[in-house]
Amino acid sequence: LGADRWAALIGARRLHTGHCLVVSAGTATTVDLLMADGCFQGGLILPGVELMRRALAGGTAQLPLAEGRFALAPRCTADAIVSGCLQAQAGAVERMFRQIAHRADPLCLLAGGAADAFAALLELPLRRVDNLVLMGLQAIVASRC
Repeated sequence: LGADRWAALIGARRLHTGHCLVVSAGTATTVDLLMADGCFQGGLILPGVELMRRALAGGTAQLPLAEGRFALAPRCTADAIVSGCLQAQAGAVERMFRQIAHRADPLCLLAGGAADAFAALLELPLRRVDNLVLMGLQAIVASRC
């Protein structure tokens, strides 16, 4: 596990002591399960929204680097690409959240520069957090002093 993911988990634990899904959305998106007892249960790493968009443009012959808008049922290519990338992020988060949804007081902590791009699509208990990794680093430093 990378140091950034550990720091985000430590920061998350300071904010919520119940079952938690810790999502950091940036170049890559990480989706990690943290249980109420503080145990890390595992998680995912997937391409972030922008990386997905760029992969489609660079890895296919016909798809552009889309500057479309989100739509539930897009009718043009640019909107379909953007909407697909955003729905993929939201879908991965919601699928992981199902693992803790039945437990007491579950919460998704959503952080990172790309978080706002798909936060509104999430249908789950959510708290948007800035600087979660830095919060974790601060907690580590404070525990050493």
